[in-house]
Amino acid sequence: MAKHKPESKIQKEILDYLNGLPFTVAWKVMQANERGVPDVLCCHNGRFVGIEVKRPDEEESTIQEEQGLRITLANGIYFVATSVEDVKERVKCG
Repeated sequence: MAKHKPESKIQKEILDYLNGLPFTVAWKVMQANERGVPDVLCCHNGRFVGIEVKRPDEEESTIQEEQGLRITLANGIYFVATSVEDVKERVKCG
């Protein structure tokens, strides 16, 4: 079995990338009043973005999927990322 980066390291790489983009601010959610809130919340160029960070060998839970659907239905962007490369593909500058 391949060894994967810890989720905390993936989150840091994602936050560093996002906070380096123009017109973008991102935070790591440490604790929320509701279960299933994405690990990273971001405003990118006026759009709300929720990112659930997982190691490649993990899957999102049902409540995380439901929260992602709520974000999508509210015209936000939601996705699961296993690397900063996933975020670079979905959240582009310009």
